Amino acid sequence: GVHPVSTNPMQPSTLSGYYDTRKLTRILFSILVIILLMAVLAIAFLTKKTNDENTSIIEGLNLETTSKEQLIPSVIINTNTKWKQNAITVAGGNGWGSKSNQLNYPSGIYVDDDDHNIYIADTWNHRIVRWEFGGNNGEIVAGGNGQGSAIHQLNHPKDVILDKDKKNIVICDPGNFRVIQWSLQNSHDQQILIYPILCWGLAIDNNGDLYISDWGKHQVKRWKQGDKESTVVAGGLEKGNRFNQLDQPTSIFVDEYHSVYIADYMNNRVMKWIKNATEGILVAPGQVADKNLNSLIHPIGMIVDHMGNI
Repeated sequence: GVHPVSTNPMQPSTLSGYYDTRKLTRILFSILVIILLMAVLAIAFLTKKTNDENTSIIEGLNLETTSKEQLIPSVIINTNTKWKQNAITVAGGNGWGSKSNQLNYPSGIYVDDDDHNIYIADTWNHRIVRWEFGGNNGEIVAGGNGQGSAIHQLNHPKDVILDKDKKNIVICDPGNFRVIQWSLQNSHDQQILIYPILCWGLAIDNNGDLYISDWGKHQVKRWKQGDKESTVVAGGLEKGNRFNQLDQPTSIFVDEYHSVYIADYMNNRVMKWIKNATEGILVAPGQVADKNLNSLIHPIGMIVDHMGNI
């Protein structure tokens, strides 16, 4: 017989597959559109949330700034810290002299955390002055009666600190070979704490124990209130450069764990003596200066922050 010839170029099976493919394409396209819409909505939500959080942070910072009880964050000092090159003069700065707005070779200083008063060992004026923060003049709180060895005089004081109760100042008075205590409440109340000693630096720990660097005997001593004798806590084995020796120690610092940091003047280094240790740890380089740019040359001042940076 005669078979009719189809005028449609697509056979039924081919046509069915064609429609199936178009249906699948539409489904995939719909899914893609839905995913894109969800992504756009998510991005918009996160952007709004971030803006809200930033606004809250800024408002919180503004609130803290205007609050009388604002919290000052700790400053972390590290190798990337850059110090400001322009300082602010807080005491002296009016040429050397003996007037109340002048200093003459100031040495050790002590800053009272409570009121930010600065106590200064005004070495060549043979006095201790207290300078209020922002003040234009200092106030004599010890000495100032000329150079001498009388109980009311000082002879080239090198360092000063407050005792634990902040009722007395403790003074390193090396020209008189003594450490002397001076009452802040009664200027006529003085007491010699240690004699003889060629002291340089003073420090006090959180127990109120006093530490003194003995320049002459190359050691650091601890003196407790009521004790008749002090205890050697660093050095004391004659001068030398071994880790159990010191050579003319100057500035000292005691941390909360009673470790003593010592500027070891003639050894060009800073040593750390942990409590009850028999030798120190080198914490600042002691190499020859012309071979190491990070070396020290006769350090006389040093302080340690809460992170152990020196």
